[in-house]
Amino acid sequence: MKDIADKYKVGDRFKLVTDGHRGTISYIGRIPDLNEGFYVGVTLDEPFGLNNGSLKGVKYFVCGDKHGMFLRPDKIVVGDFPEKDIFDEDSDEVDEI
Repeated sequence: MKDIADKYKVGDRFKLVTDGHRGTISYIGRIPDLNEGFYVGVTLDEPFGLNNGSLKGVKYFVCGDKHGMFLRPDKIVVGDFPEKDIFDEDSDEVDEI
């Protein structure tokens, strides 16, 4: 996973491969309390995460409660993924009333 992680940098925007949630990369590196290998710590735009940038009492980055996650680098796609605007009338993600 290091070869994938080396292409990313803190501050890059991303979306999750599985469900499309978006956010910002906040940490890249090893995490001793997880399996071997490289991880990305991400700050999600919305509270769908599992933590606040901490894991087992160690703070890897700062974000709000339920806005943080630690993922393998292949679980995200980096690109131009701005925060979703729930008030954008042109968005196909908002149901018409």
